[in-house]
Formats: sequence, C-alpha cells, structure tokens
Amino acid sequence: MVARKTGTLNKVTSSTRIIARRIFITQQASVDLDDIYNFIAKNNPDIRLQFLDAARQTFKQLAKTPEIGTIYEVSKPKLQGLRKWRVKRFDKYIIFYCHSDNLVEIIRILYAGRDISAILED
Repeated sequence: MVARKTGTLNKVTSSTRIIARRIFITQQASVDLDDIYNFIAKNNPDIRLQFLDAARQTFKQLAKTPEIGTIYEVSKPKLQGLRKWRVKRFDKYIIFYCHSDNLVEIIRILYAGRDISAILED
C-alpha cells in the first residue's frame, strides 16, 4: 500500500517572496500509484521504490513550476486546464494534473500505452 498525503512546497522567488503550493493527490491518482507500484513489483521488485521516489520528486517539481506541463485537451468541463508531465526517469508513466496559484492537484497517473483519451473522458 502506498502512503498518500498532501504537502506544501515553498518556493523562494527572486524578490524573496514565498509562494506555497499544496500538492493534492486525488483518490483515483492514489489508486493509479498503487496499481503501478504493484505492477512494477511483480516484474521488477528492485525498481518499485525508485518509481515512488521519482513520482514524489516529479510532484515537487510540478509544485515549483506547474506550467512546465503540456496542456492536454479534454471535453470534460471539470478537467479544463489539465496538463501532463512524465514521471522523472519513468517516461512511460504520465502525470495528469491541474493547478492554481496555491494548489497542484494530481488527477491521474497513467501508463502511456493505454487509451488515455478514453480513460480521461470517462
């Protein structure tokens, strides 16, 4: 089972103003993490913890600079502004997220080979 939590990441800008963005992992993204962890554990147990660490590092990176992700167009109104970014060192896994001034919400984490459009529109 993967531990889940929200966190805050502080960013010091050139004007020394601190911007804090919370990281919120949705229940579905949490399930995605568990599923990926279990899949990797079956096929390559030595890599499973590396994946979780890489995912956490990527979440922190997104909290610092959420604009780095590419906008991913979907027709669902509640997912307008959705972005995607690959998990660091695990390029086949993509994080889908939305952000605001003080929050990065991790919506899904999906394997790139899946029918992502159908999954996100569901």
